[in-house]
Amino acid sequence: MLSHREAVNSLHFPENREELLAARNRIVFEEFFSFLLVLRKNKDLAAKTENHFPMYETADTVRFLEQLPFPLTKAQKKVWGELREDMGSPYAMNRLIQGDVGSGKTILAVLALLMCAANGYQGAMMAPTEVLAVQHFETISGYVEKYGIAFRPVLLTGSMTAKEKREAYAKIASGEANLIIGTHALIQGKGGIFFPGTGGNGRAAPFRSKTAGDTGRQRKRTPCTGHECHPHSPDAGHHFIRRSESFCRG
Repeated sequence: MLSHREAVNSLHFPENREELLAARNRIVFEEFFSFLLVLRKNKDLAAKTENHFPMYETADTVRFLEQLPFPLTKAQKKVWGELREDMGSPYAMNRLIQGDVGSGKTILAVLALLMCAANGYQGAMMAPTEVLAVQHFETISGYVEKYGIAFRPVLLTGSMTAKEKREAYAKIASGEANLIIGTHALIQGKGGIFFPGTGGNGRAAPFRSKTAGDTGRQRKRTPCTGHECHPHSPDAGHHFIRRSESFCRG
């Protein structure tokens, strides 16, 4: 393989096509190697991030599962068991749940959020569009009405009026709402959602829905600060779930 110096020189002044391709392959390898090295480093750091908000299964999730008109699939039960284990472990959860459309990723996020609420914490679910955020809000509100689960949900989107947003912020800051559902309005705008008296600016930490790299965060009464949760950031120690649809492109 060419050295970096040789590859750069050959990219600019190739003597033939073979030399150009060899130089390109060297640079591509270098870029991918650096990318994977950073990913591995971040993964190792995240795996050692202390869980500041341990959560344990309560009767709420058990009753909810018993009341659902459908049983979880074998795969869903496996993932749900892993989520419960992660949320109560000494290290913060950082998971990606991937599956086809309709495979049941959202119900797993709802279960994790219910476990969060039952342990006295706030959780948030972020959707990429307002339509989907409203859909999630209506679905979960239906669960609350039908099954009496321990959610006190509030909706927060960019198109809401200033008055509606102030009312939502007040419910979140006071702890009246233990589940925040919305779009990127959760973390954008005027600094995201602010929580006074938390030792820092708090922002609703989302369980984002259906886009690769989606993020979920949970925190007792005062969701995370910042947009990312790097192991060395003030958000370190919170739980994340990313949900992504698996798909193929021709």
